[in-house]
Amino acid sequence: MINGKWAENFVKKANELNWKITIDDMAANEPRWVDPVRFKFRDYEIVALAPPQQQGLQIALVLGILDKLELD
Repeated sequence: MINGKWAENFVKKANELNWKITIDDMAANEPRWVDPVRFKFRDYEIVALAPPQQQGLQIALVLGILDKLELD
């Protein structure tokens, strides 16, 4: 995701949206690997980024709301 065709397409689309980003920005920060936080919810195991990185939980919440709204 930080280089190659996907990254190039992301930068192109981002700049169309007036996000000031370059391909160099994509690799400016090395990926950080952390052990996930895991917990049970009913019959499911939830796995997400551990605090203080909470993007996983926030993304799940937003996607769940959008799914209920049936937006494309």
